[in-house]
Order: sequence, then C-alpha cells, then structure tokens
Amino acid sequence: MVFGFSLLLAACGSSAATKSADGVLLTPPGPRPSTSALMVCSHEASIKFASALGVTGVITDRRYVQHLYSCVVRYRGASFMLKMKELGSNAEVRSYFGALRSSMQGTQPVADLGDASFQAANGDLVVRKGWGVLSVDVAGLPPTFGVPPSKRADIAYTIAYVIVKCWSGA
Repeated sequence: MVFGFSLLLAACGSSAATKSADGVLLTPPGPRPSTSALMVCSHEASIKFASALGVTGVITDRRYVQHLYSCVVRYRGASFMLKMKELGSNAEVRSYFGALRSSMQGTQPVADLGDASFQAANGDLVVRKGWGVLSVDVAGLPPTFGVPPSKRADIAYTIAYVIVKCWSGA
C-alpha cells in the first residue's frame, strides 16, 4: 500500500513563509494559490506519484477559483482529481472539513495524515492540515490501478501520504 516513501520524500518543496510554533504554515488565502497548493499539482508531485504508483500520468486542468486549487492527474483510461482548499482560520478549516465529511457516505477516520483525515466508502480521501484541506478524488480510477495493482482506496491514501509528507504547509 505505501511504497518506498523515503525515496519519494527526498527534495520535497520548502517555503520561507512564516510558520506557527508547530511548523505549519498559516497564511490566509490570496489572489493566487499558495506554495503549498501549487505543490499539490506540481511536476515534482507528478514524479513522486509515478514512482509510488508505478505508472506515469500527466497533470492537467489546473484551476484556482475561490481559493480552491485543483488539477486532474490523467493516465491512459484513468484519472484522479486533487483539490486544495485554502482557508483563513482554524474555524473555517474545521467547518469546511466537517461539511465535506457530512457530504460523503461511509466516512472513516484515517490516522497519521495531517491534523485530521477521513476516507469515504468510495475511496476518496480528505486531509486537513494547517489552514488547508486536501481532497483526493479517485472516482476516475478503475477498481484496481498501478503497478503492482492497488485498490482505489489504497491509491488515494498513497497520493495523500506523498503530498502531506512533502507539504510546505497549508
């Protein structure tokens, strides 16, 4: 399920922005995506996804609308979507995270990803970290994917793990 992440985590992005006492970047959203949001859909991230999944994809459809940065990672006949919502306070983050959880069916908490995380029955995974919320939507993947093949839910966890471990904050 989780593949050789020590190799994947080498050279993760970093930021010179101000961080809280626990090391989390706390920057209100602005007119452009933050360094953290940009990292989610970066070329560097696509290399790490390819290494973790055993297949190479192309990141397309990057958008930043209402402080939501998103992209699609496309493979031959398959894709997954990443969304990074930037918020301006702990209260906003908790509210947004809670609303997402309420809107998804069969959610279960996931340990050791960000400040809090959950996975829905369909495999989608949501992580809260600092003032950001990451969503990994795996609906565009077949039931098993990658080399070697992994279940959709395991792929979502792998992608979220790669991103969270490299996150320069949120």
